[in-house]
Amino acid sequence: MKKLILLSALLIFACSSGDSTMETVNLEIGDFYEDGIVFEVNANGTSGMLAKTGDTGLMSWYEAMDSESNDWVVPTIYQLGTMYDAIGQGADNINIGNFEMSKYWSSTEHSGGTGYAFNFANGESHIGYNGILNCRVRLVKPF
Repeated sequence: MKKLILLSALLIFACSSGDSTMETVNLEIGDFYEDGIVFEVNANGTSGMLAKTGDTGLMSWYEAMDSESNDWVVPTIYQLGTMYDAIGQGADNINIGNFEMSKYWSSTEHSGGTGYAFNFANGESHIGYNGILNCRVRLVKPF
C-alpha cells in the first residue's frame, strides 16, 4: 500500500510540474503583445491573431509573398477585413493599428498570378488585383 501511495504522489508531481512553466495569456482586441496588436481572439483570450505594429513596406504581390519571416506571414483577405473592423479604420475610426488609407496585399491568390487586395480607405476588397502593382503589406501571426 505504501508503494502505491508513493507511486501516486510521484505521478501527480510529474504531471503537474510541467504545467508551472507554461505562460497563460489573457489578451483582448487592441492589446499590444510580442511586437504586434491583437485583432482576433478566442473566447477565453488565450489564443488568436496579431498584426505587426507597422507596415513591412510598399511592394508587389510577388515581393509580399517573399517578405514573410519566422512566424509572421501575409494575412488572408478575410484576416485583412477582420483587422479593418477590429483595429483599423472600421473600428469606429479609431485605427489603433495605424493603417494607411491605402490598399494592402493579402496572401489569398486569384487565378493567373494575381492577388486579392484590401482597401483600408473604404473597407472594400479587390479581386484579382494586378500582382505587379505596389500595395502596402502588414504581416500577421498567431499567438
